This record gives sequence, C-alpha cells and structure tokens, in this order.
Amino acid sequence: LVSPTHNWRLGDGTSGTVTTAADTGSGSALPLTGHSGASWTNGDLFSPAVAFNGSSGYLSTASQAVNTTGNWSISAWVKPATLGGIVLSEYGTEASCLRIAINATTTNGVTTGSWRLATTNADSASATSTEATAGDTYNVRVGVWTHLTATYDASADFLRLYVDGVPAASVSTTAVWSSGCNTFAVGQWMSAGDHIGGYFDGKIADVQAWNGTALNPTEAATLSGTPGYVLFPSNSHQYGS
Repeated sequence: LVSPTHNWRLGDGTSGTVTTAADTGSGSALPLTGHSGASWTNGDLFSPAVAFNGSSGYLSTASQAVNTTGNWSISAWVKPATLGGIVLSEYGTEASCLRIAINATTTNGVTTGSWRLATTNADSASATSTEATAGDTYNVRVGVWTHLTATYDASADFLRLYVDGVPAASVSTTAVWSSGCNTFAVGQWMSAGDHIGGYFDGKIADVQAWNGTALNPTEAATLSGTPGYVLFPSNSHQYGS
C-alpha cells in the first residue's frame, strides 16, 4: 500500500484525557491535539484507542491534512455508541470542506444509522453539500468496530466511501474547496455558519490520511483487512465470498 501522509494510530496513552496524539506518517508530522471529553481507553479490539463522550470530546490538527481540490483518501476504525455524530472532518472558518458522518433516520418508530461522506462547495455560511450515503446493507452497527475509507479522485470529480473495504456509496461532485480548509478533526465538524458540533460518541482508532492519493478498490479492501469478498486485483472486480 501507499504509505499514508499522516498516520495517527491513537495508541499513545493508556488512561486520562488525550493531550496529544503522534503522527507517524511519511509527510511532515501533524500531531492531533486532544480536547476535554476525549480520553484513552483500553481492553478492546484496539487497545489503546480514543473514546469520545459525544458532547465535547474531539481531536484536531493545527493545519490541513489533505488538499481537497486534489486526490485524497482518509480512513479510520470506528466503534459508535450511538447513531449520530461526525467521525472525521476538515474545516475552515465557516464550514467543513469534507466530513464522514453517521446520519440517523427514524421510520415507523425505528431509528437506523447510515454512513455518509460529503464535501461542500465553499467556506461559507451558505455552503451547499454533495453527499454519498451508504445503503441499508451497510447500516451503522452500534458497538461494532467498522473500517471506513473515503476517497476523492480529482480528475474524475468522484467521491467514494468504503465500509469494511466494500464500495458502499459514491457520487460525482465538483463541490470542493481547499484554501482556508486548515483544521483536520476527529470526532466533530463545523457546519455551515461557524457552528462547531456533531460530537462523536464512541471509540476511534488508527486514523490515516493520504494527501494527493485516491486509493483504488484493491487498496481500500486490503487496508480494511475485512473485505468480505474475493477481489480480483487485475481489474478490481468483486465477487461475494
């Protein structure tokens, strides 16, 4: 696999509030800073990992992780405790240029969660989003670790979201911006109009970012380690296992 530009394993500490998380990627180091409500946790599949309280906890960088006008990919292992919240985002002063989120929907008294990848067209209070939402086959499972990978191919203007290595949602878009999109965050976002929120409730581990690279389906499947299908590398065709 292509080495990630930024690699936050989120295994730096064993207890207490997260103060900082190291970046061991191939690019210039961009450590994450912890905010109250994000703490180290142990004894799970990823031990340590970071637990987010759903009301104030998040991690953020001091500068941009990926340039969203070019190719990029981001990924993380995620274990939600509730159906809602932002997994990863990057934002400016008025809006987020990208985000991976859980979208909760209630139908006939039953609430389900969908994984959603989105970009916006401007750092503006009136920014509009282009969104790719995974279907019911990939509904969010509370209390279960899931691997998410998002990619953007700038030459094709194409967003794609993988769930456990499987292409689960995609959309064509030219709604991207980068200048001023200078904060990468884990566990929250900035909605249009300078509103910080969407705090994630659950655990996150092994966050990675590739600046300038859109991972292909074979790479995304390999990265997840749990593709759930046989993939032919010659043409990236997938057959259910």
